Amino acid sequence: MKTISIVGGIAWPKRKYDEGGRLLTVEAKKLKAAGADFFLLTCNTVNTADHYITSNVDYPMLHIGYTSGFKTAGLLGSRYTMSGTYFVRRLEKKYNLNVLVANGQHEANVHNALYHELAKNIFLPETQKKFKSAIADFIARGAEVIILACTEFGMLVHVEDSEVPIIDTCVVHAEAAVDLALSLY
Repeated sequence: MKTISIVGGIAWPKRKYDEGGRLLTVEAKKLKAAGADFFLLTCNTVNTADHYITSNVDYPMLHIGYTSGFKTAGLLGSRYTMSGTYFVRRLEKKYNLNVLVANGQHEANVHNALYHELAKNIFLPETQKKFKSAIADFIARGAEVIILACTEFGMLVHVEDSEVPIIDTCVVHAEAAVDLALSLY
């Protein structure tokens, strides 16, 4: 048994997701031919291409969007993740979750930090304060949980930065992949 992860970059222009989906479909088919039992896309934003990939690949994809047990969540991700429907709609439909997204200055701070700092391995205390402010805003708006929907966010935001639980999709996704892989034995 082999489990394989397909990693995609965060910098795809929005119009390129179907093209990226076609490229990742080719790679997913190669992985299946090599013996993979399932695959996953480890970048939240690249999951915008999942509809294309899953409709053209005949083995399971473990989706990154996961949470349960809450009614309202604050979602921190790239602008594409927060404003697109692929991630938010999945959480709303599959988990009956009310999803709040960062808006205004919080949205700009999160998005800009991702591309100008975090993706370059720069983690500044001032940026952490901006994320804490966005989290506080979510809590004031009724969030019972915060979802970190970007690979880099878990390196900046920590459990103690929030009065409500934090779900790091990177960690949850990895744990789900291990559970699925072990269940196949």
